[in-house]
Amino acid sequence: MFTLAEEIERDQKDYISGQAVYLWLPKDAMKNGRDTPDVLHNTLKTHTLEEIAHSADDHEKVESLFNERRTRQSNFTNVIAELRPQKVGTSRVPQEEQAELDDIVTIINKFQNLVKVVREGKSPFVNANSRNYYDRQKTEFPVLDGRYTPDSKPTVAPPIELYHPVFPEFLARLRDKSTDIPEEVIRKTAAFVRSVSTISLAEQARSKDSRKFLSEILDIAFSQVNFDRSSSAQIAQASAKRVAEQVALALVEETGELGMGGTEPSVQGSFSYTKFWSDDGHQKVREGCCCPSFIIALAGPWLVVLGAVFTSQVVVQRLTDYLWLGNSRVNDDTHVLDIARVLYALQGSLRSLEAYYETFEPLPAPENCLHPRFFPSITSFLSGDTHVTFTYIRPLELDDACVTFLASLDEDDRHIVVKFVPRYAEVAHRILADLDLAPNLIHCGAISEEGLAYGELRMVVMDFVEGKTLAALYNSGELSRDIKAAVRRGIEALHDEDLVYGDIRRPNIMIVDPTGSYAGASLGERVRFLDFDWAGKLGKVRYPLHLCSYIRETAGVLDYDMITKEHDIRMLASL
Repeated sequence: MFTLAEEIERDQKDYISGQAVYLWLPKDAMKNGRDTPDVLHNTLKTHTLEEIAHSADDHEKVESLFNERRTRQSNFTNVIAELRPQKVGTSRVPQEEQAELDDIVTIINKFQNLVKVVREGKSPFVNANSRNYYDRQKTEFPVLDGRYTPDSKPTVAPPIELYHPVFPEFLARLRDKSTDIPEEVIRKTAAFVRSVSTISLAEQARSKDSRKFLSEILDIAFSQVNFDRSSSAQIAQASAKRVAEQVALALVEETGELGMGGTEPSVQGSFSYTKFWSDDGHQKVREGCCCPSFIIALAGPWLVVLGAVFTSQVVVQRLTDYLWLGNSRVNDDTHVLDIARVLYALQGSLRSLEAYYETFEPLPAPENCLHPRFFPSITSFLSGDTHVTFTYIRPLELDDACVTFLASLDEDDRHIVVKFVPRYAEVAHRILADLDLAPNLIHCGAISEEGLAYGELRMVVMDFVEGKTLAALYNSGELSRDIKAAVRRGIEALHDEDLVYGDIRRPNIMIVDPTGSYAGASLGERVRFLDFDWAGKLGKVRYPLHLCSYIRETAGVLDYDMITKEHDIRMLASL
């Protein structure tokens, strides 16, 4: 394919001077005729090339087009040639490298476009209105807070504690029951609980008291920031001295009662966070880190603490449930102590966040890599007694929920894959890796940093394997016998150990490139299972929420069903 592209460039040199040629293989047969260019042009008005065709593999042979799926007849189009501008004096960039650079540009553009949309958009108070919130969550730029409309995709995102250590620090403080809470904090919390237990129809007076108590308990000052005539927020600000900008440590939104005013305070807090960080006065910090902040939402006698970061989208996640602050039981000392523990944990984490911003200095983006602000803050793993460091390059999927990243080892620049999942079937992966049916597993374990809490999240590091998935190579076409046999061999090996895989789909199985050590290997010998997120012990693992329709229909399962061998067998038969 690479040779064909070069020949097209050479033969049409006068016509396409300054252009580079990239080849695509149509997913569906396209009749060839006089009107084919017009048909293709009209199709590309509503679809991208990626949607109607596969990018041709540079190493693929032209003769591979003429198989049982692709006709030799001259009245069908087998190849689409795309022309892209190329700077004079530069060499042609291989398609895969160009695709990586395109992904990086896409993510940066998404971030910049979101900032523009927020600046020109409605105020936080207006956006948080139920109707407007509904409409906003259907757009290209929803707040990733877990809320979505019936006709939009789920707004899930990676766990927020991955992006900045202040959030796992807060969770660790919450879980540490051995911490002695200062008497002053307990007394002020008791006064706070007593205050919010009163019913008040005058929301402004109630808010003044709440802010006073919160400010004293958290040992931090809040000031009012006006976004426009209709919206303002109470924000604890600090200074990022090295870039001469103000930052938001915490934002407080409050309503007199749940439902009062037509907005929910945690939702309005999300939009206030977005509005604050999109302002021109915070550009250096915004472009230099993920803008970690806490959001405190109060609705009458209810309180919730949230964390927020700004990656290519705004991610807002609840770090506590909505906590009942009211005092409704006699002699209920433990209730006040529980609330005091939450607020004291927040006090300590706000100090840590202030210290982070005080010494904050933007990091440059590594060459041909995304800026570190788009990635988790975790950049090393333990190998024996050695901390092995790495640099992120890009996410492996252009999806807001992606937790799998391409990275390079700092010591030898070798490419690896890093991912973060709540559970991981290390045994299943190692079994298939031993059979040469999965990438080599370099590291797998809990994320353990002193003083931080990541719950059940696990960090997985494996070799990066170059190739194409079955979905990219074959779409819905028939697979060869040796590919099916290799997949079946892997599933049977897992079943023999009472393990299940749970997600046998073409995007999760790769054919590695027929180069280097794989030169001359058959398709079956080049099969690799990629995704072990759902694999595990029979009778112990379940499907997650938000299952795709393919798995529902093929395996006959519902969200959170137990994964069985029968489900694997059904998906294997439909592969």
